Amino acid sequence: MFDFTDDLSVGNEAIDADHRAFFEVARLIHESVHGGKHDLIILSALLMLDEYVEGHFYREEKAMKAVGYPRLAGHRHRHRVFRGRVRAIVEAYREGTMSVADNLSTLVVQWLRSHITNDDLQYKTWITHSSVDSRPLVYLTMEAEKLAHR
Repeated sequence: MFDFTDDLSVGNEAIDADHRAFFEVARLIHESVHGGKHDLIILSALLMLDEYVEGHFYREEKAMKAVGYPRLAGHRHRHRVFRGRVRAIVEAYREGTMSVADNLSTLVVQWLRSHITNDDLQYKTWITHSSVDSRPLVYLTMEAEKLAHR
């Protein structure tokens, strides 16, 4: 369930690495929630997921914009909706509703598999190595947050 498989590859190492990391974060959340881990570990995993979402979506959208990808607006919308779901779950967890994390790992994996298959693989032939910002996600997350607060 938590394995990134070759059929999910978009042919770009940075984006594929992000996708692999999402599966690993989902695994961490699953193991933490179902293994009785401390709430601080679960919160850390949720915050990590939130950061990955922000940086990865920015990386993809920036690459699609650079190559003039015609389906960018729809793709961006689907990112925005999922980002909102993740943030709502993180916020609810912070406010004490611990049960919101119970099925999060399944939600992440199902959404990610569907999104890669139905959306990301469509831009596979559009993006190039040079159109993808390959910096670590933390830098992309900071840049995306700066742009959001302008």
